[in-house]
Order: sequence, then structure tokens, then C-alpha cells
Amino acid sequence: MSEDERSYLPFKERSGPDSLDPGERSYLQSEVRVGPNSLDPAALIGTQKDLLRRHAGLLIEPEWIGAGLYRFRGNHSIRNEIDALEARFVRIDPEELLRKVQECRNVWYMEVVLRGLPERGGAPRRAVGLPPYATDWNLSDSIKEPEFKQIGARLACAGRNLFRFIFFESGNTQLAGIGQMLQHLSREQPMVMTMTSEDIFVPWPLLYTHLGSDKDLKADGMNFDWRGFWGVRHIIEQEYIPMPRPGDSQIPSSGRTRLREARIVPGPGCKVTVGFTADDGIDARFDLTTVADQRRFFAELAGAQTTDRSTREALERAFRRRRFPDQICYFLCHHEGAGPADGLKRRESLLYLRQARQEGDRHAVVKTGDIENWLDGRPFSSPPFVFINGCEGGHMTTVNYETIALLLLKRGAIGLVGPQINLPVVFAAEYARRFFSAFLNPAPGSPPKKVRVGELVRDLAQQFLERHNPLGLVYSLYRGLDCYVDWEKQP
Repeated sequence: MSEDERSYLPFKERSGPDSLDPGERSYLQSEVRVGPNSLDPAALIGTQKDLLRRHAGLLIEPEWIGAGLYRFRGNHSIRNEIDALEARFVRIDPEELLRKVQECRNVWYMEVVLRGLPERGGAPRRAVGLPPYATDWNLSDSIKEPEFKQIGARLACAGRNLFRFIFFESGNTQLAGIGQMLQHLSREQPMVMTMTSEDIFVPWPLLYTHLGSDKDLKADGMNFDWRGFWGVRHIIEQEYIPMPRPGDSQIPSSGRTRLREARIVPGPGCKVTVGFTADDGIDARFDLTTVADQRRFFAELAGAQTTDRSTREALERAFRRRRFPDQICYFLCHHEGAGPADGLKRRESLLYLRQARQEGDRHAVVKTGDIENWLDGRPFSSPPFVFINGCEGGHMTTVNYETIALLLLKRGAIGLVGPQINLPVVFAAEYARRFFSAFLNPAPGSPPKKVRVGELVRDLAQQFLERHNPLGLVYSLYRGLDCYVDWEKQP
């Protein structure tokens, strides 16, 4: 097999110094963590031995002098050297950026999730049957390597195009310099990155920067390398931080900055409290047993004490409690976010608790405003880690509204994971099973292994690629990169 043919193969089939062995963590050697209240992602304001050093960061800071004017600041720290580039007053239209983001998401949805369905005005790509990614999460046998490479090439082009739009299409030379810097750093080594903003959100794992010996990705993308996808090569989170308005106090000093707690400490019996909220209509609609299987999985999970919620009333009671009862809040529901690029939605995001999907049925639909009312403006007194395993659950905004995910971050959730596109139920369930099997399963050992969410999300993307499934990359992490369960600490 030639080197060109090997360049796109999944990781277990690669060898040599450029392989991404999940067991190799040599680049995670520092003990420094970025402070969540600093406006500078590279500001080193505190140390803890179990937190990861950020190699790179990008701050997107509003100038508050006019709609659409933003300052981009790129920061990186490599080998203990900190450099910074600033691109001031770059005109960004949030709706246009959202449209470009949706175009990238749509490529993923069409090329992967709907692959095999009849195309408009043409013959079906496959003669019979449901789309392969809708029926199975392991496509090692059904999606052969030439087809898998074609899928990857088109996804790489979409990620490359979004990267170019963000950093190069404004014509700002300083912003282009930040893009070139990030390209260079991405080629040099895997990184731990925190992207920080109040109102600009990008599916960073889907971005692509070329790693090959070629100067750039070809027009058809066929010289791509899976490691060029940021979610494959890097550990990435996007942090939400409210920026100071005119007249507000400026950046807090390091002495007054509170590090965000990264640990989840299990309760009695070495159990983490999990809220399981599911749409019980999914199984009937798709003739599956997915929700039933997930419910049984969490009930039997060694490290979890699970509370089952399937109604709006049960969810409301949990959010109205002065002390939120869940350490992990898991949703397996249909969710509506920003919508397609050619039809961006201008309403609140919706979470469905059963398959009725009638907006007037208050027992079936939860809106962003509902949760805001239940919390009564309060931050979480005991903030949870949130996993919205529903279509578009990783969207932060629609055109005119913030989503449920963003609201939960604003109220202090210690981290949030959610997908960028509509996902097959079969894959979503398998992703969650693998995620929580690793995260909430205290394997015997001395000391127990610290499974950090950031590493886990990156590793899962790699694992699914080995099975010719790129959908692990559509899960984004917002905050919580360092989050882990400290099995050694119990009350």
C-alpha cells in the first residue's frame, strides 16, 4: 500500500511517529490550567496538578462599538513561550457566520447521515435499503475504503472552507496571521485548545487544516488526512464567558479569579447522581429499543445512581429545586437548534420529551424560556455536567435566540457535550454508551484512572473512525475539558 493510500486510514492501521496513539500523552505534560474568568485564554492564573495546559487559544471579543464589529485575538503557548496576535475591528455578521457554519454542518448531514438516500432528480446512490449510517454505527464492512475516502475528502473540503471563511475571507492581515499561526501549530503537534467567546460559536472539531506534504488540500479533497480534522488531532473546548460592557469593571485580577472546579466527586456507594431524561416515543417511531436499552444501561452502570425522568413535570421539579439534584444531566430526546443554512430558524430551540411534537402540548415540549423560568434567574448552586444527546444539541444559538445548551452554560454548567447535526438514533446511543462506560465505570486500579472529558471526546472520534464512521467528530465540547470523576474522593 502506498503512502498516499495510507494517509487517510484510521489510526489502528497507521504506524510510525505520526500515529495518534491514544495512550501517548507526552504533550500533556504541564500542570497549568486556563482560568475561566480571564478574557485571555492563555493567561496562566492558577495551577493544579491534574489540569491540562492549553497549548493554544482564540479569544473572540466584542468591541461594543457597533453591530458586527469584533476583535479576534489569537494566543498560543508552545514550549513555555507565549505569543499573541490581534486582529482589531474585523466585521463579522453573526447571521452570515451562522449560515456558513450551517453549510458545513449540512455537508456532514448529507454526506454521512443521509448517504444512500435517493438524490433529488437522480438515481439513488444505493439500490435498496435504508442509509447505512442510519442502521449501524460500525461501517467497517459496508462502507469500503474507496467510498470512505471519498466521504472524508468532501468533509475535509467543508472544514477547510469554514476555516478559510473565519480567518481569511475578511481581508484582515492580522486575522489571516492568526489563521496561519493556527495552521502551523496544528501541523507541529497535537494541542489542547480553549476557544473563548460570548456570542460567536463555531463547530471547531469539524475544521480542517491540511497536514500532508502537499502545500494545501486539493480542490477535490482527495489528498486529505483524517488527522487534519481538529477534533481528531486536538483536544478542544469552547468556553462561554460574558464580556465586560462599557462601564463594567475590567478583567479580574488573578488573585480574585476562581478556578472552575473540574472534579465530580461521587456520593455514597461511589455513585455519581445522573438525571436520565428521555423521549419514550423514539423507540416506537423507529421500531427500536434504544431508549429502553439506554435506560437499562444507566441502571446497571457501576458508577451511576440514576433518576429516570420522562415528563416535563419531572424535569421542572428538578430545575426548580434550590440544589440541583444531578451531577450529570443526560438528555436522549429530539432537539431543534438553528436549522438548515437555507432556512435558519428564528425561534427558541425546542426539546421534545415525547414524540407528539405538538408545540401546543405543554407536556411534550420544553423551550429555552421554560428552563429559564424554572431556574428563576438563579445560577446552578450545584452545577451539573450536561450531555444533550439530541439532534443539534450542540447548537448554541439560533438567529434570534440562545439555545437550551447556551442557557445551561450561562447558569454555570461545568461542561456540556452535544452534536452539531441530526444524528441517527443508533449512533447517538452507541456514542453515549461508550462515553459513559469510560466516564462512569470506576475500573479497579491504584490509583483509579482519571478519565477527562476532553480526552474522551477526542478519543471517541478516533475510535469511530476506525470503524469507518466519522460521526464522532460532530460532538462538540463546551467547557469541561478538564472534567473528570474523582473516584478517590468520597463524602
